[in-house]
Amino acid sequence: MAAALSLGVTGASGVAGQDAARQGLAWGETPQAVQAAMPNLREVRNGDRLDAGRVRLRGEQAFAGLTVETRYYFNDDGLSMIALEGPRRKCREMIAAIDSRYGPTLRIADEMILLNAIWHSEEDGARIRLMTSPAAGICTLHYEPLHLYREHDLASPGLLRRDPRRDPPFG
Repeated sequence: MAAALSLGVTGASGVAGQDAARQGLAWGETPQAVQAAMPNLREVRNGDRLDAGRVRLRGEQAFAGLTVETRYYFNDDGLSMIALEGPRRKCREMIAAIDSRYGPTLRIADEMILLNAIWHSEEDGARIRLMTSPAAGICTLHYEPLHLYREHDLASPGLLRRDPRRDPPFG
């Protein structure tokens, strides 16, 4: 994908219109290109592996005035996912930042242990997925290529038992 990834949240970096974790990056970029654009990232030799790929780079970045841990996943096609692990007690601030940029969630799935909230950004070509669990202390945002999830997300409405904007599990 050639479209540059951006998020309209001004972080502590002061970069208006972009999240520091995604400055000028595009889906499919190589680890070398991402590290050249963001030299503060550290290479990871044996990073976690998910369906989306393997962690090859990690670092700390500013997101909505918070410092979050970032993990950059790569597969054979290049950059495939970015995960931002926020401080669990600041999940409400992360939700507010995403809400202010993208508006109401497209889907919310309360899976008892995990709550997943999903937003789409056609402009950025990104699916934004919040995964949170009070029991496990998780507050993670995943940025994924929208073209891989658009059809599935639009065809399967989520359960709406709990809305993280009104009743966030952390705060």
